[in-house]
Amino acid sequence: LLRGLEGWAVKSALLEALKRDLPVDDVERRLRESETLPPQLIGKAAFDAARGDVEMLWGAARGHWQRDVTDHTVDLTFDLGPLGAVRLVDGVRCRGGQVVALTPSKGDDKLIEPWIGALALTAAGLPTEALLHRFVWSYGADITDQRLVPALTQEAALTQLGHLARAWAVGYHRLLPVPVDAALRFVAGGGPRSVITSLTHITDAVQGSFGTVVEPD
Repeated sequence: LLRGLEGWAVKSALLEALKRDLPVDDVERRLRESETLPPQLIGKAAFDAARGDVEMLWGAARGHWQRDVTDHTVDLTFDLGPLGAVRLVDGVRCRGGQVVALTPSKGDDKLIEPWIGALALTAAGLPTEALLHRFVWSYGADITDQRLVPALTQEAALTQLGHLARAWAVGYHRLLPVPVDAALRFVAGGGPRSVITSLTHITDAVQGSFGTVVEPD
């Protein structure tokens, strides 16, 4: 069966198809054409195993993912004293009033993107929860897991988001000690372009998909 990046690629493709209501059989054909799957019956067995896992995840998350979608715009400015002012402009998508994320990965870092989106909305005056559906490893098998981050008060959200903005701004003025692998991934990903993308590159999380822009004054 598939392991590591190959397994993640197959599960990611399957999950995207289910989210978009696309035929899963087309996913298998594309993966065979790209030689992502092993040949013949070995590839079929690997695909069916991945499909079973992803359908289990989708079954747990579908009710949250298919709720009504609302897109919000966030525009916040933080006065960081000697570091200057940082303006955070972002679009955040909610499903049923929550920022919802699905991932075939297991790491806690996958919670960063929905958490920051919910934090930004709460700081802007719209209390919002973050919800992540993912896999966790338990007794030798993947099982589904749901992580909910409750909404803070607006004051607390502004404070936490301000800390993130300050960390981003400090990165322009001094060297930050980080592991070598994380630093190389950060540079390869384009450097400190925004609060969200900086944090997600450093922690190897998924980059935000709604065009976050942070403009230093």
